[in-house]
Amino acid sequence: MTKYQRYLLLIAASVSSATGLAAELLLGTLATYLVGNQALAYGVAVGVFLAAMGIGSYLTQFITPSGSPSQQQKALLIRFVQIELLIAPLTAILPLALSILIKISRNVNFRLILVLIFGIVLSCFSGYFFYKTEEKTIIREFQQDVDERAASLSRELAINFETLSSLSILFHEGQIPNLERFQLEAEKILNRHSNIQALEWIPRVFDSQRAMYESQLRTYFPDFEITQLDKQGFMTRVEQKEEYYPVYYIEPVRGNEAALGFDLSSNPVRLKALEKSRDTAQPQATGSIKLVQKNDNQKGFLIFLPIYKGNPSTLVKRRENLEGFILGVYRIGDIFMSSSFSDRHMNIKMELVDETSISQPEILYSNQTDTKLKIHDQITYKKELPEIWGRKWTLVACPTLSYLSVRRNILPIVITIAGIVLSFFITLYLYIIAKRTATIEQIVIQKTEELNRANKKLMLISRTDGLTGVANRAFMDEFLEKEWLRAIRNQTFICVP
Repeated sequence: MTKYQRYLLLIAASVSSATGLAAELLLGTLATYLVGNQALAYGVAVGVFLAAMGIGSYLTQFITPSGSPSQQQKALLIRFVQIELLIAPLTAILPLALSILIKISRNVNFRLILVLIFGIVLSCFSGYFFYKTEEKTIIREFQQDVDERAASLSRELAINFETLSSLSILFHEGQIPNLERFQLEAEKILNRHSNIQALEWIPRVFDSQRAMYESQLRTYFPDFEITQLDKQGFMTRVEQKEEYYPVYYIEPVRGNEAALGFDLSSNPVRLKALEKSRDTAQPQATGSIKLVQKNDNQKGFLIFLPIYKGNPSTLVKRRENLEGFILGVYRIGDIFMSSSFSDRHMNIKMELVDETSISQPEILYSNQTDTKLKIHDQITYKKELPEIWGRKWTLVACPTLSYLSVRRNILPIVITIAGIVLSFFITLYLYIIAKRTATIEQIVIQKTEELNRANKKLMLISRTDGLTGVANRAFMDEFLEKEWLRAIRNQTFICVP
């Protein structure tokens, strides 16, 4: 926390404390006027203020922002000032409004109804506030879960992609290993990474070399030839062209027989990735493809690592000295599932989206463990993954209603119900106090009337002779003094018969 922020916090705390004490005194005085019992009024006012302090301390855990510690301190300081500025007008307005209400309305029942309505509205608002605050906390936790899942997925992808670099050591300084050496090293890698469908060597074969390459591999695979997929989806011998990029080595062979000999340049998606990887001398990933292995309906993608003679530094030399590509065949679903180390994200629907083409984003994989769970579509969170060899992938997540429900508690409901019950009790208490006050007022009025009658009777007795019933000397002296003063004031005569 900076020096400026520290001073600002101290000033805000001092002002809020002073206004809080003033508000406490104002509320206590006003409550004394309404209730008539000073001890009870100040006790309730102080109790409410202490309860509010406890509730405020509890609420701080729900408004803690995300980010670095310095960002959290700055955000908390701003929110503290905002809350104090929001509460300050209420401190001045509410007592004034209550005083005006008392002056305007003399009907006690009307006042009690307004107090009850205000208490119910305040309770519902408090419950809703706690509900939304809790929801923000859950959404923040949801976003953290998605961030962790995205980081785990990125690590898993990076680990799997490193296998190509490990395998490229076999092709150091333009040396091309034989099939047995390639399969041996590839098998070691595959034993550590079960998410890889296959590791392959894709040589650059000119048309003049086609027959030689086919005959060499027929020693191991008698039916080997360079093939392509026709329009009906069947493998056929590829037509003659200038150059080919066939799958020449592959590990494991079992389960991937259909891919052996497949010319990658016969597919536009694969050819585009091949050319970009060749020209940039960087690994390049394809968009989602349907694997020619056809072992399941899972989407896959390929990553090409170019191999050159020497170290060409220009575009022309790269195109001239290209030997071929090391190819990794990856299953998107298997990588996604293996990147999760717990069932923490089971109630979150996640979609891995390829947004390399902004106009045509593609869903690579959709993960939801239980399709019967309803999705909360209004809460969506996107987390971009680091660029993956020229591809921009984004993890799009939506929580299920089950994810939200298990993280909610009954605090908002308890606060609402408790507030409403408390409002009823306060209204009932005020009603009892009002009835008691009305009864006392009636007794006072009655006793006053009786006292007035007694005073009048006593005055009459003091001015009348008890035997004759005629006004006595005291009355005469009083009457004479009054008339004498009048005569002096009016400059007139007084005469006694």
